[in-house]
Amino acid sequence: MDCKCNTGCCGSTENNRVEGENKIIIDFLYLDLNICNRCQGTGEGLEEAIADVAKVLESAGIEIVVNKIHINSKEKAIQYRFVTSPTYE
Repeated sequence: MDCKCNTGCCGSTENNRVEGENKIIIDFLYLDLNICNRCQGTGEGLEEAIADVAKVLESAGIEIVVNKIHINSKEKAIQYRFVTSPTYE
């Protein structure tokens, strides 16, 4: 099965790889950073974790890409397989 979001989370991404390209792609899925108790603080926590490892990864030639994805509809919850979402039935 090929990854639907081109990050490799869903399976093979051999067709999406570019030789010499070293990236770590993080899809940060969230409901509401202002209201959702589980979401509050996770963005800052992610940024702190990335900052902790950024210099090491950069020196190894690895780029970090963060995709912040607001899951604000049932369609997005299904698309990203966000099964803990109250928008997903």
